[in-house]
Amino acid sequence: MIVALAGNQNCGKTTLFNRLTGARQHVGNWPGVTVEAARGQFLPKWRRGSAQPVQIVDLPGVYSLAPFSEDEAVTRRCLAQHPPDVILNVVDALHLERNLYLTLQLLELHIPMVVALTMVDSLTAHGGHADAAALTAKLGVPVVPLYPGDDRGLRQLCTALAAADAPPPKFSLGGEVGKAQQSLLNLGLLPEGSTVSGIMEAHWELLPEHPAQPILRRLEAATGLPPQIALARERHRSIEKLLSGCYTPGQSHAAQLRADRLLVDSYLALPVFIGIMALVFFLAFGPVGASLSQCLQALPELLGGIMEPHLPAQRVFPWLRAFLLEALLPGLGSVLSFLPPLLILLLLLDLLEDSGYLTRAAFLLDRPLRRIGLSGRSLLPMVLGFGCTVPAVLCARGIKSSRERRLAVLLTPLMSCSARIPVYSALAQSFFPSKAAFVVLCLYLAGIASAVLLGLLSDRRSHEAAPFLLELPPLRVPSLGNALRQTLHRLGEFLCRMLSLITLATTAVWLLRSLTPQLSEAPSPEESILGQLAGAVAPLLAPCGFGTPAAAAALLTGLLAKEGILSTLAVLAGDGGSIGSLFASPLAAFSFLLFTLLYTPCMAAMSTIRRELGSPRLACLAAAGYALLAWMASALVYQLGCLFGCP
Repeated sequence: MIVALAGNQNCGKTTLFNRLTGARQHVGNWPGVTVEAARGQFLPKWRRGSAQPVQIVDLPGVYSLAPFSEDEAVTRRCLAQHPPDVILNVVDALHLERNLYLTLQLLELHIPMVVALTMVDSLTAHGGHADAAALTAKLGVPVVPLYPGDDRGLRQLCTALAAADAPPPKFSLGGEVGKAQQSLLNLGLLPEGSTVSGIMEAHWELLPEHPAQPILRRLEAATGLPPQIALARERHRSIEKLLSGCYTPGQSHAAQLRADRLLVDSYLALPVFIGIMALVFFLAFGPVGASLSQCLQALPELLGGIMEPHLPAQRVFPWLRAFLLEALLPGLGSVLSFLPPLLILLLLLDLLEDSGYLTRAAFLLDRPLRRIGLSGRSLLPMVLGFGCTVPAVLCARGIKSSRERRLAVLLTPLMSCSARIPVYSALAQSFFPSKAAFVVLCLYLAGIASAVLLGLLSDRRSHEAAPFLLELPPLRVPSLGNALRQTLHRLGEFLCRMLSLITLATTAVWLLRSLTPQLSEAPSPEESILGQLAGAVAPLLAPCGFGTPAAAAALLTGLLAKEGILSTLAVLAGDGGSIGSLFASPLAAFSFLLFTLLYTPCMAAMSTIRRELGSPRLACLAAAGYALLAWMASALVYQLGCLFGCP
């Protein structure tokens, strides 16, 4: 049995998916959080006798089946090309009138359907009421109210899904639209996967000789409106009739409106945003994060000190002893050193998102983003880019304008992903111990400034960003437990991936540093494979202040995965050495950090960028452009620093 979850954006669909499957899909107050159909399974009580679990598909949130963006197209393709056994339509009780617009479209698909009514507790708290039984009678499909922390509604929902084996009754619209709807049904010429409303909404794409054209022309003559406008108006009239007598909307709180004016539409909104983000970075990279990092960083050194005296007695091979003490333990130390700042950063961002503030920040920054050809909708990919570039680039699919979407894909990698945090944290604490948080904040701002500059330089003639429409979720006190669980899950996934990558990177770097091109033991690091390769690249980096084989080798490793930069530096620093010794001055170290921020993303990110751009040539040009931008920025900063006598 396959159940497809369909609903508006920010209606609680992914939360329900997680409750049913036990999965941990990311839940956010953003459109486009689910950019592809996520799949899960569960075995409810009423299916225990069956060997086959229920498959659940979490479709991207949409307001309509008309595909104006990539996430809407994904939902429509899944429903039309691979019809599920049951559609589970999730609707938000706080905004029921808007949510039912999609419900009426789903009824036209003639697939068994159940409606899950979420946010009922919030509706009641706002003085509203929804009669699920009356809605069931009017829609002709089961409507099940759900309450947080109460599994009774969940059990009732599972029972309704099990019984949903018959298509819903045909829901007919009224007036001239209803007559046209019936005439189209009588034609029997609907393409596979299309709906009656689909023909009306896409009438301009039909050939002049299509049998539907005379019906659509009669509808236009009778209503004086284009068919798609007449259809939308009639749907809203039908929704008003449906809700009459069984639904009372809630009232907005005055305090909520005052808070929105302060955070979105006042002169203090931007200073408040800057202050909040500065506080986030201070807590993550300031004294708190730095002290925790130093404690964890000492663990591998302590472990190495305990292991070293016992290794010869255990007759350990010399090469294995060297690998453990010179490669593996320093690499693990580099991982542990940045876990506290990353944990604090992810937790604070999750709390801000859960509170509803980040959505308001998108509105706040919509006007500045339009000056570079983007809109507030592009803020989500960029915010996600601070975590990982791959899902951030995928999230750009929710941008309707192809030109804006392409620009967002190209600018998002300039947002500093979390894989770069280890390098920032280690070098900032080594060279700028009292100003580490300020240095890291400057790096993040440098990435944003680079994106703004490139956006301003892009060709924006005759291009205008699409209108930005986004529902503001209610401001609420974030749940520390939920945010902590989400953060630990994301951190665990990131750590598992990083441990494997760093183990591979440290092993590869140690081998390349230990062997010559003839695969014999290298008498010196300069004669090794890594030394010769990095030595060829190092002169190109000399104007940037770090033209050494060690820095070049670390940057080359970073092309595979940014997590490998710090582990490579740790391995090349040698047993007991400090990565700070690999750079001649604080200015050179900062120049290296700036280069790390801006240069070509990792292979996984570039592969995703190539797929989203749909052009290998454009992706290659972008990769070269990132490297050139990094070289120019680092060289400029270093040369100006030397000119003004910076240390």
